Amino acid sequence: SLGYAVFSGVGSYAMALICQKWHIPGGYPAFWVVLPAGLIAALFAFPVGWIVLRTRRHVFVVVTVATLFIMQLLAYNLHGITNGSAGITTPLPDWSGDFFNLPFYYVALFVLVVAVACSWWIRSSKFGLGLLAIREDEDRARSLGINTGTYKLIALVISAFFAGMVGALITYFSSTVFPAEAFDPTFDIAVALMTFFGGVGT
Repeated sequence: SLGYAVFSGVGSYAMALICQKWHIPGGYPAFWVVLPAGLIAALFAFPVGWIVLRTRRHVFVVVTVATLFIMQLLAYNLHGITNGSAGITTPLPDWSGDFFNLPFYYVALFVLVVAVACSWWIRSSKFGLGLLAIREDEDRARSLGINTGTYKLIALVISAFFAGMVGALITYFSSTVFPAEAFDPTFDIAVALMTFFGGVGT
């Protein structure tokens, strides 16, 4: 959950920039951009994960939230790419008001089904057992021969892919993306606080 805002923000800007640069019209064609937006977020997760996943526990939380604020500052200052605080608009679908929500609902439902299926497949695989071992005791898992760094990086990339697609969908639905909304720290900080006060398992 930590890092969701970073990768959903990357997916949001990927969606807006692809639609803008490739002149993709509003309507159903823009939904095809959701997949490459997720892939871009997943690719972005490799260098971020390589740095962030070297830390653990409290330091991991601090570095993750710091990465989020760095991304927000970059989005504000890279005017040539992100248009700064003015934001970027996405093409508007020409659907009627009573129909507007339905396509987004079914695309979001499809993404949810794929995410749940992927989660179930991982949970019942050898890779999933390795992740469970890392969750219980990372040092012991490493001593048993599990490459914990690679396992965690793969898990981060998979989650970044889905977070990027969700960010792209939200951006297309709202038709705008701004740095403060794309890289909103509220969610990540809330997850960190819930973990500190309630414990990892609850």
